[in-house]
Amino acid sequence: MLDSNNVKTDNLFDDGVVNDHIEAQRIKDLLLSIMNDDTPRVAARVSKPAIITAHDDIYLRVRASSPPTVTQRFAASIRRYATGLVEQVHSESGPERTTNVTIDEMLNTRRRTIGVEPIFPLLENARRLDLPDAVFEHWTIRELQRIVIDLVIYSNDVVSYRKEEAEGNPHNLIAMVRREGRTAQQAFDVVGSMLDVLYGDWTVAFEAVPSWGGQVDRDVAQYIQGIKNVAVGNVNWSFHSERYFGKMTVTVKETLVTDVLADIVVPVAA
Repeated sequence: MLDSNNVKTDNLFDDGVVNDHIEAQRIKDLLLSIMNDDTPRVAARVSKPAIITAHDDIYLRVRASSPPTVTQRFAASIRRYATGLVEQVHSESGPERTTNVTIDEMLNTRRRTIGVEPIFPLLENARRLDLPDAVFEHWTIRELQRIVIDLVIYSNDVVSYRKEEAEGNPHNLIAMVRREGRTAQQAFDVVGSMLDVLYGDWTVAFEAVPSWGGQVDRDVAQYIQGIKNVAVGNVNWSFHSERYFGKMTVTVKETLVTDVLADIVVPVAA
């Protein structure tokens, strides 16, 4: 899982390295080639960027150490992730711009491109879980997964807004809410309220998780705790890294206050 966290292909897109839909499709094809080729050794001979090679290594290790269903879930999540990134680049380089997209439409794309879903099967691999498909087909598990993904999106957009505002990155909830005519403070408050709704949604879904009996229930409990840790870990990383607040990271963590380019002091949603 640590290796996977370091292989962040979305940084190629977020940081503007890949901003052309043709190049984005090429990166997608390379990313998926190891999963589409029945003989990975053949796919490995194709010249690939180092970050793709690292991803291939992770996939092969997952496949070698996981039940087939876990490998299938990992591959499916990577396909959705890569497809979402290509669609995101296409929407930016084509006639339609992000400013014409609603918050709900943006979230539908971000749920794929945020890169959280591929972590879930890695949790299964790390904890040596072999859960039946019925678990993942149940609405409560699907809802808990959706909530974790949204928690990462919302909290990421709160802490990253200052950096992304300076870079002109439009893929941020705060930026989208501000484009509706709200001030920076009002936009942070709106997203803070959205986070509160997610906490309530978690409680409802968690309390409705059924019993499958015996070892399955124990494994489900491990899985739920694991995906919950993904959301918590993302927030903790944001304040251990200097990616978003630079040398002010410790101060922002202590005060929960940051500044934005409009010279408005904005409390960070706790």
